[in-house]
Amino acid sequence: MPGRSKPLITRNGIPDPQAYNPQTGQWESFIGVSWGKTAGGLYVPIRVDDQGRQEVALSGTIVGEVTLVDATTATHNTAEYYPIPIDFLRSFSKVEFHIINSFDVALAIGLRIVSGTASVQPSILLENGEIGTYFPTPGACVHIVPSGVNNLPLSDIHPQTHSGVKSKHPVPFRLFIPTMTANVRLAVRAYPYGQGGSSTGALTIKMKGWL
Repeated sequence: MPGRSKPLITRNGIPDPQAYNPQTGQWESFIGVSWGKTAGGLYVPIRVDDQGRQEVALSGTIVGEVTLVDATTATHNTAEYYPIPIDFLRSFSKVEFHIINSFDVALAIGLRIVSGTASVQPSILLENGEIGTYFPTPGACVHIVPSGVNNLPLSDIHPQTHSGVKSKHPVPFRLFIPTMTANVRLAVRAYPYGQGGSSTGALTIKMKGWL
């Protein structure tokens, strides 16, 4: 039986109501999931957040999720790099990152691409026609994630430079990630730069994929 070798989800020793997802290879809890009825009369799950609010997905059906960063307390005074699973990238046409930032500082997020022993900082077109670096460093154009956000989609934050110039494309990572064959990493650094990083809190990043 599929899933027999996988551990069940339990709370205080009691199993959640759950179902095995063969696409992710994991049991998935029904707790935190509501149900809706389609026009054809079919009942389908509607996932909600911890406050019971419906999570709005991109067009298509969400079929994969992976935790890239699980409550790290690294200060991010300098850039930290979080690898994105290449097999996950190749499986989906659209991806999204959901950020939980309980640090006492904002975070700047961009990309780093590694190929063999070399690495590059991707460049993106800015609204003023200039080229900016999509990497958390002074003068670059990145997503600035405020302190205290919970489950915020990264695509909700239009990348911009320190002087306020925005990227021409509001979601640059979707230009790079779906076609990547190299090692792609999220690059995360405390913002403003050079002020000591975080002293309290943690960072969690979940990546979701849609067909």
